[in-house]
Amino acid sequence: GFGIDPAILDRMAQEVKELVELGVQVGVVIGGGNLFRGAGLAEAGMNRVVGDHMGMLATVMNGLAMRDALHRAYVNARVMSAIPL
Repeated sequence: GFGIDPAILDRMAQEVKELVELGVQVGVVIGGGNLFRGAGLAEAGMNRVVGDHMGMLATVMNGLAMRDALHRAYVNARVMSAIPL
C-alpha cells in the first residue's frame, strides 16, 4: 500500500497496548517507505542528500501517525528522531 491507513494504525496500537498491559516494554522502529523512497529519485537525478532528508521526514511523519494512534489507545508514546521536532 501507499500512504497512511488509520485503521491499520489503530489495530497496531491495540496490539502494542495488549503487550504494555502484560508489562512488556515496547519499542517500535518505523520507516518511511510507504510515503517516500529516495533511491529512485536519486537515480532520476535528484540530489541524494535531499532524497535522504525527504525519506527521514517521511519516517517522522509515520512516527507521528503511530504516536497519535497509540495516544488514542491510551498508550504513552514518544517519537525520537535525529531530526529536531
